[in-house]
Amino acid sequence: MLSVVIPTLYKSDSIYRTILELSREDSVGEIILVDNTPNDRPFRLDRLVHVLEGRNTFVNPAWNKGVSMASHDKVCLLNDDIFFDWSLLSLVTQMLTADVGFIGMHPDNMSNDRPGPFYDGGPSLVQPPPDGKTRAGHRPTNWGTCIFFDKASWDPIPDDMLVWGGDDWLFYRSPRQNYLLRGVNCRGQQSASVESMDIKDVTTRDMVNMAGHVRRGEIDNYLLGTIWWR
Repeated sequence: MLSVVIPTLYKSDSIYRTILELSREDSVGEIILVDNTPNDRPFRLDRLVHVLEGRNTFVNPAWNKGVSMASHDKVCLLNDDIFFDWSLLSLVTQMLTADVGFIGMHPDNMSNDRPGPFYDGGPSLVQPPPDGKTRAGHRPTNWGTCIFFDKASWDPIPDDMLVWGGDDWLFYRSPRQNYLLRGVNCRGQQSASVESMDIKDVTTRDMVNMAGHVRRGEIDNYLLGTIWWR
């Protein structure tokens, strides 16, 4: 069974459809909705755990809290603004063998135009391309919109990073091989919640703090060659 963790600010209407459909999936044991709003919306759905924060705690703390609450060994971190064929959840859960770290989305998956649930022969796992800087290779755009893993692999994201850097922390620190899940048509509006907020100061501080973690040797220097490494 799978625990699905979804932080939300309700900036995408698709979240309501997502919660309803996930509640009907046999492979989903629970949906942990981390509600970063002050509005107590009543939800009466089987397997839904509604965590009302009352304020915006931001995505990385929401991930940490949701995973800590998960009652199943297999976990999915899901953005509230994307959706795909939910039958995929059962398949990916079976892919989480002992030698696998984190499985995230391949950037080719993001399409609102391709017909059908899958493309290019359907779901497959692809290793990240090398980046010449880290052991893990390059984490591509959109990898963190949906991440699958065994709870034993969870590496809590530091408290000094609120919005950016959480998926990097998981990806670049994983001692096991990470993968990109390709062949799945993923619909929706990526990063709707983040784009709705004026958080430049927050994200800048996140990356300054990440640079500190790099300097202390806590994570491979994937920042090399970017504006965040000077």
